[in-house]
Amino acid sequence: VSMYSNVLAHGVSTLLLALVWRRWLTDGGAFAAALLWALLPSHLAALAWGVGRVDSHTAVWLLAATWAWLRSDERALRGEPRRPLAVALCTAAALASKELAFVLPPLLTLLAFARRAHEPL
Repeated sequence: VSMYSNVLAHGVSTLLLALVWRRWLTDGGAFAAALLWALLPSHLAALAWGVGRVDSHTAVWLLAATWAWLRSDERALRGEPRRPLAVALCTAAALASKELAFVLPPLLTLLAFARRAHEPL
């Protein structure tokens, strides 16, 4: 059962990664980037062993929080109200999964600066 949940988590994280990359790449480019990430041999331990489950499941929450943050930021850029609940819930789930998730707030902060760097002052 654990192997199936690992494979499912890896598939979901691959889809989320493609959705994140669609912000900067064409659909085909985003698909190719996510496929390359999905096929990396470094993911084998997280997929095949029960002990690596936490890594694949944490990746889902990290990518879900990133995608939710990007969608919320896009709403704000259109002048619509932000919807931070999904970001907060996914971030909380990531932080509850593994300490690696502490990278998420600085990552999203850097992403915000990078997105604003192209805006006129």
